[in-house]
Amino acid sequence: MKHRHSTDTELWCGACKTMHPRSAFGKDKKSPNGIAYACKAIVTKRNRAMHTKNKTANNARHSKLRAARKASSEHITWALKRLLSDAKQRALSYSRHTTGRQ
Repeated sequence: MKHRHSTDTELWCGACKTMHPRSAFGKDKKSPNGIAYACKAIVTKRNRAMHTKNKTANNARHSKLRAARKASSEHITWALKRLLSDAKQRALSYSRHTTGRQ
């Protein structure tokens, strides 16, 4: 399809070379009109392809970082803070539930 000029209701997708309604495009702060140049369907397809391509490398990197975090002395402090925070949230939720306050 030949490139058509964008209208008030439709925009040209530079990636799949078709016209789509404005609602089919995401936001992009860097573009002049604030709308992405590629439709959401193409962006989703690209993101899934990159995720699949880099999955092994990302998993290895994340497991290495997780192991390093757990080996550090700060991990115990972090875990205790997290437990206390969770307990506090549960207590607040329980007290709101039993007293009927929102």
